[in-house]
Amino acid sequence: MSLIKKQHILVLALMFSGVFIVFTSMASEVNVCSQLNEKATREQVRIDTPKRLYVITGKGRTHFNSAPDKKCEIKDLFLVRDDQVQAYGEYENFINVTYFNLRGEDTTGWIDASLIKETGLGEGPSSDEQTAFAMVPTLINTNKLTNLQSACLEYDYSAKDPKYLTVKVSKKSGTVECGEDKKLPFTIIINRRDRSAYSDAGNESSVYTPLSLQ
Repeated sequence: MSLIKKQHILVLALMFSGVFIVFTSMASEVNVCSQLNEKATREQVRIDTPKRLYVITGKGRTHFNSAPDKKCEIKDLFLVRDDQVQAYGEYENFINVTYFNLRGEDTTGWIDASLIKETGLGEGPSSDEQTAFAMVPTLINTNKLTNLQSACLEYDYSAKDPKYLTVKVSKKSGTVECGEDKKLPFTIIINRRDRSAYSDAGNESSVYTPLSLQ
């Protein structure tokens, strides 16, 4: 066999060896994360039902993790500030949460505890209620209800009415740098049955106009 052919075979062997090592390393990490998730799920400190509604506070993207370790980050699964989740347990500075999107689909994973906090809502809403409440930031942006940034707003949620969910939107206290908006505070109401939404922003009291989600 010629020297050139031997060198070519050696290069191919090294390439395949490198690929094998990479795949072996990836498989090992997946296995470690899977085992850690099982352990954490068993040993997590349960969060009481009245305190289960949490809100994302981190800037930029807050990634889901398949287990309570930053090495287990899921690159293409993330939340953004003010997204709301149901929290079920805590383990070593990570919170086990479920997020419901606007279509009612759920995603479960672990979130860094420093990037999330309780909402103080009291009784956590059902999955349907949370899905409706998750519409609020989109409704505000799409319908240009205020010129203030999301970080400058606070929300007071109510699920007491049997037909409508109510969200009072106001300027967050202590945020002088945010400026002012005369339309604040205003209220958004969401029909439980068909998710149609209305707001009195910029209107006289108790006069509500339809909102668009697109």
